[in-house]
Amino acid sequence: MSLRFKRIIRTSGIVFISGFIYYFSTQIGRDDLIYPGYTSPIWLASGVALGLTLLLGNCAIFGIFLASFLSSSGMDLSSGVWIDIGKNLYLSFLIGLFSALQSYIGKIVLSGRIPKYRISDRTQFVFLFIFLEAIVCIVGSMGSVASMYFLGKIEFSLIRQSWLTWWIRDTLGVYIGTPFILFWFQGYYKIPRWKEFLESTVLFLLIVFFSLASFGFITSISSFGYPLAYVLVPLILWSAFRLGERASSLAVVLSSIIAILGMVSESPQFYGESTNASNILLQFFVAVLSITSLLIASMVNERKEAENQLRISHQSLEEKVEERTHELLRSNEILREEIQEKNEARAALEKSQIRYMGLFEHLPVAIIEADYSQLKQILDSLPFDIQGDAFSDYAETHPDFVRLCFDSIQVIGVNQETVNLLRVESADAVYKNWKLFLVRITSRFSGEFCGRFVKNLIFTKSKSILGFTTIRG
Repeated sequence: MSLRFKRIIRTSGIVFISGFIYYFSTQIGRDDLIYPGYTSPIWLASGVALGLTLLLGNCAIFGIFLASFLSSSGMDLSSGVWIDIGKNLYLSFLIGLFSALQSYIGKIVLSGRIPKYRISDRTQFVFLFIFLEAIVCIVGSMGSVASMYFLGKIEFSLIRQSWLTWWIRDTLGVYIGTPFILFWFQGYYKIPRWKEFLESTVLFLLIVFFSLASFGFITSISSFGYPLAYVLVPLILWSAFRLGERASSLAVVLSSIIAILGMVSESPQFYGESTNASNILLQFFVAVLSITSLLIASMVNERKEAENQLRISHQSLEEKVEERTHELLRSNEILREEIQEKNEARAALEKSQIRYMGLFEHLPVAIIEADYSQLKQILDSLPFDIQGDAFSDYAETHPDFVRLCFDSIQVIGVNQETVNLLRVESADAVYKNWKLFLVRITSRFSGEFCGRFVKNLIFTKSKSILGFTTIRG
């Protein structure tokens, strides 16, 4: 089977299905009393036409046109009549044309303004749908009424009233039929729980019961004359709040169909001084039901969406907190390992230092630990060209400089052999009078000490800060 043939089959199927559904929607109240055979106070077919066009695409427009033409021409499948010879076929053609054109314009207007035609997702979408479709329905009403006038079906004095009636019935049909089609044929389905099923059953039985009782189908109750139709308002609210948009749209469609059939049977529920007044009362009542259900359903969906976003945000926050907690625990573990390593290094250093101090303290050689930092500063202040042999010559010819360098040295440690050599009681005595002891050492080991000192000066000028002086006695 070729792709082109599949496309032809698909297009033909869409045209047939859309035309079939539209035709049966036109039979609801078609013989009700504004213009028998052409329209009724609430034209559900206009909403069905727009809904099918939105769902099935532009191919559905051809099925809507054919079904509208056949319906306006008096087609009656139950009696086998295809075209009533008493009907004006030109008028039927024009009514079908404007019905299809209205559906096409309605789709263009909604496309891009309401994502995926999800009317009840936002309250603003509901108001946008109500406003735009009220304007779009002017197309079908103006075209159809103008056609009726030019073909001699109505007089000029009735144009304004006829247009208003036609526009209201199309608009209400869109408000009722389009949401029903979109809600029930879009999205996914889930199996209801038994409590939800029981609640839905009770609700729809109540809606059907009070609708039948309100519009004269249960004479034992309607004879009391009470306005039972207004009991439907809280039931519609119940369906929107508890059961969602599909249940509320079905409830509105059921109550509207029963109301239309009740008007056909001349129900006294919305009885006015004239047929037109009765139709207006019915139209206002159905408008309240449909618009209220749409608004309530949109508010419920917005609340659910907000709760879902809050749940997602809370879950994301919990994941981030858990992730940060893991990171913090890992950081603490790393820090603990680093602290342990530092403690081990410090312990090893202390152990090494103790070992070093033990060796330093008990060596049989006199050792003096000195701080040459001040000496380094003095040597760094000399000109850069005094290096090597030039520095040795400079030190030999400048005894004051040598004395200054000698005085800048700070003794910070001596071992026990040094204390014994200097014949003092403790190392503290060496720290306090180390210069005096160095003079004694110098006088005793003058040649060796002075030579070492000059070498130390040369070494300190290059890089040393701490140094050790060893004296063998």
